[in-house]
Amino acid sequence: MARKDMVSLETLAMLGVEKLTRIVLGEAEDNPAFRKRVVAALASVKGPDAVAALIGLEKEAAFAEDLGATVATITQELARLSPLHAVQRLLRLVDTHAVVFRRIDDSAGRIRDVYWQAVASVSPLIAALPPLERARRPARLQMRLRHDTHGLAQAIADARGDLDLYLALEVQRSPWR
Repeated sequence: MARKDMVSLETLAMLGVEKLTRIVLGEAEDNPAFRKRVVAALASVKGPDAVAALIGLEKEAAFAEDLGATVATITQELARLSPLHAVQRLLRLVDTHAVVFRRIDDSAGRIRDVYWQAVASVSPLIAALPPLERARRPARLQMRLRHDTHGLAQAIADARGDLDLYLALEVQRSPWR
């Protein structure tokens, strides 16, 4: 029976660098939490900025996955039950974009892609609404676009291929935008 005191700094050092490296690699393959610790330790060799960047990337990826799961739940589950509720929830999610992008660095574009996926999902859901509800959407969307800080009104003009509308919107933009 192995004793606890057999595993110590001195006894591990007797194994040598190569054998310890193989053990660490094997465990890192099988254990995601251990792998994160190894990656963080390797990043620490480069300094605090490397460790901070690593933490930021992990948060960004996890946040993008969480947002993606929310969009999937809305479009795959809620939309089957109520397209109206799905449209409302997607638009509420899209409305969070300004706050989110002020607080994060999305240089990889993962989070942006999830927002665009949500935006792209709205149109087919609106098409599934009853005519009276469909007729109410433009006015409600227009109210949301008044608070837009990222050029969504211009993105719509661009998607429609309407250069005149795009330029008219550009002239109306506040200088701080």
